[in-house]
Amino acid sequence: MEIFRRWNYRLEPVGSQADQFVRTGRRNRYVWNYFLGYMEEAYLAARSAGGSLAPITYPEMSRILTLLKAEQPDLYEAPADTLQQTLMDLRETQVRFFKKLAGRPRFRGYGHARFRFPNPKQVLIEKDWIKFPKMGWLRFRKSRVFEGSVRSLTVFWEHGHWWVSILTKCQVEIPPSPAGLPVGIDRGVSNSLALSTGQLLHFPVPTDREERFHRFLARSVSRKRKGSVRRTRALGRLNRLRRRVTDRRRDATHCVINRLVRETPVVVIEDLRLRNMTRSAKGTVAEPGRNVRAKSGLNRSLLKQAHGEFTQILRYKSVRSGVELIEVPPHYTSQQCSGCGHTAPENRPSQARFRCVSCGHEAHADVNAALNILAAGLAVTAQGGTALAARRTANPLKMTRRTAA
Repeated sequence: MEIFRRWNYRLEPVGSQADQFVRTGRRNRYVWNYFLGYMEEAYLAARSAGGSLAPITYPEMSRILTLLKAEQPDLYEAPADTLQQTLMDLRETQVRFFKKLAGRPRFRGYGHARFRFPNPKQVLIEKDWIKFPKMGWLRFRKSRVFEGSVRSLTVFWEHGHWWVSILTKCQVEIPPSPAGLPVGIDRGVSNSLALSTGQLLHFPVPTDREERFHRFLARSVSRKRKGSVRRTRALGRLNRLRRRVTDRRRDATHCVINRLVRETPVVVIEDLRLRNMTRSAKGTVAEPGRNVRAKSGLNRSLLKQAHGEFTQILRYKSVRSGVELIEVPPHYTSQQCSGCGHTAPENRPSQARFRCVSCGHEAHADVNAALNILAAGLAVTAQGGTALAARRTANPLKMTRRTAA
C-alpha cells in the first residue's frame, strides 16, 4: 500500500540564512494576500453587476504575478517555485470554497511564515545537511531517517524555530489486525477520553500557573513595538512556553493512540463537529447571546483537549496498523442507557453520574456514553457498512430509541 508521510525536522540556519527565510516567508505572504484581495474585488464587482463569478484560473494568476514582479523587483528574492506554489494553494482553497467544501480563504497575518518547494530536485539532502535554492547549505536535526521518495518540502516557522516538513511517498505493508476486543471512546472535558472498558484518561492540559504565566507573557508582547528587539525576545519566551505545553500534550496523545492500535482491532469514536461545538455564543447586537461567559470558558476547556488533533493522528495510525476506525454520529450517546436503550435527559442527573430512570442501571456517565458509541459502531459493521459509510448513515441510536418506545 502506498501512503504519504510527513517527516518534520528542525532547521539550524546560521548568519543571514534566517533573514532569508523571513524575507521568503514575507514575499509568499504578500503574494497570497495580494491575489486574495484581487479575488475579493472581482467578487464584489461581479456581485454588483449581477453576474456570477467563476474561480480565477492559475494561468491568469501566473500572468499577473509576472507583471507584479516587474513592478516589485524584491519578489525575485524568493525562489520562483515557492511563489507559484502559493498561487496553486490559493487556487485550490478557492475551488474548495466554491464547492462549499471549505470556508472562505483568509488573509495571512504578520506572523505567518510558510513556503513550499514543490520540486524536490531543487533541494539537495546529504546526511544531516540540506540545501535550498538561494539559501545555501544548512544543518537540520535528522532525528530519524525518512523513507520513500521525496515529493515536496515545506519550510515553516513554529514556536521560535524554523522547521522543514518533508513529504514522501512510501510503500508499506499493512499488518493484520491485532487481537483484542473493540473499544468505544467518548471524548469530553473533565475526562479527556473514556473507554468502553471503563478506563478514564486525562491529557496534560496547561496548569493554572502556566495559564497565568501565558497571560503575563502575552501582555508583555502586546506592549512592545512591532519589529523591535524587545518584542522579538518577548515572543521567544512566549513561544517556548507554548512549545512546551504543545509537546507535552502531543506526546501523551501519541502514547495513548499507539497503545490503542496495538491492542484493539476496531476503534469507534464520535464524529464531532468541533467548529460548531466551540462556536461563540456572543450573538449580535439585536439578538445577544445568553451565558456567554460560561460558554466561552467551556470552549477554552474543550480546545485545550485538542480532540481534533487526536482524531487526525488516530486516523492515519489506524490505517498503518490495520485497525478499523469507525466514526458514528454523537447524538444521544450521553442520554441513552447502555443496558436497556432508554433515552431521556433525566438519565444523567450530573456530569459524572448516569442512572437510567427506566431500568435503574447506574454507571459513570462517560463510560456509559463510550458503550453506546461502541454499540453504534458495531451496528454499522453488522449491517455491512464500512468506516467511511458510518459517517453518512442515519443515527443508529435514533432507531434504537424508536424501537424501545
